[in-house]
Amino acid sequence: MFENAVLGLFSIDPQGAFIDVNPAFAAILGHRSPKEFLESGARRPDIFVNAEDARAYCDLIDRYGYTTNFETQAYKRDGNKIWVSISSKLASEDNNGSDICYGIIEDITQRKIAEEALTRKSTDLARSNADLEKFAHIASHDLQEPLRMVASFTELLARKYKGRLDGDGDEFISIVVDGANRMKQLINDLLAFSRIGTRAKPFEPTDFNEAFSHALGNLAVIIKEHDAEVKAGPFPILMADEEQIVLLFQNLIANAVKFHGLVRPQIKVSSKRRNDEWIFSITDNGIGIEARYFEHIFGVFQRIHGKRDYPGTGMGLAICKKIVERHGGRIWVESEPGKGSTFSFTIPG
Repeated sequence: MFENAVLGLFSIDPQGAFIDVNPAFAAILGHRSPKEFLESGARRPDIFVNAEDARAYCDLIDRYGYTTNFETQAYKRDGNKIWVSISSKLASEDNNGSDICYGIIEDITQRKIAEEALTRKSTDLARSNADLEKFAHIASHDLQEPLRMVASFTELLARKYKGRLDGDGDEFISIVVDGANRMKQLINDLLAFSRIGTRAKPFEPTDFNEAFSHALGNLAVIIKEHDAEVKAGPFPILMADEEQIVLLFQNLIANAVKFHGLVRPQIKVSSKRRNDEWIFSITDNGIGIEARYFEHIFGVFQRIHGKRDYPGTGMGLAICKKIVERHGGRIWVESEPGKGSTFSFTIPG
């Protein structure tokens, strides 16, 4: 077992000299054989790159008689450095009563490289989120103000000079007002999208029935305008960000009402448990979607209909996707043109 173990095994005498090592230990430190390593005369402190680590390791052995997964850098035979994890324990020998240190060494260089890469990515992500937060602040203040001025003064022009300009003049003013208002809505939606991650609330037990009712309340006007019928529930209580779940229901139901076609909107919202997650589905009888657009519609500012036919910025489903993914779920659509659509999402629970 000693000779064929995958992990490096070693024993050290009380003076810190290696008594024996197995082939895996020799290979980890770049030696061709245990004999070559032992003939090098290396002692315990010699394999440590950091002298402080060597002292800390010896102190742990002296104090407690063992170490568990002590991570440090070690020198290889060629002078290169690797990351290793050392677990060891003192044991008294029967013949003379001296303590021998037996241990296991493992090369964890690849794991440390992966951890460092993950740390860098986390740092980059934190920096990116900070930049996004700064942009959100600019979007909500600095960009909004000139847009408000453009829209307000253009509307004043429209009211004051309506009928006194030719047809083209009235149309041009209308286009400017529409463009300013649309840009304002785009900025607001982009701001909402950015805040899903940067200003999110911690997950708490959330009654999805209450979240759904809140969403319906927010949509009361549009539901009444289109005489929409919405059937739903009951829903579970799950760990979630309630405000975001309200927004999720709100966007999906609003889309179901908006894309109703020529028939009265009929919408059914249901949920069912499957394994360790809940599947929520919003089914409508609207115009449907071609299969080639199933992924496209969840992108930022992605639309498949002209804004004259169906107003909006193309951010609603992108916001839904980001909310669902933040909750550890996934979202998808099943649909056929003219036969309605079913948007489904999962929430762990």
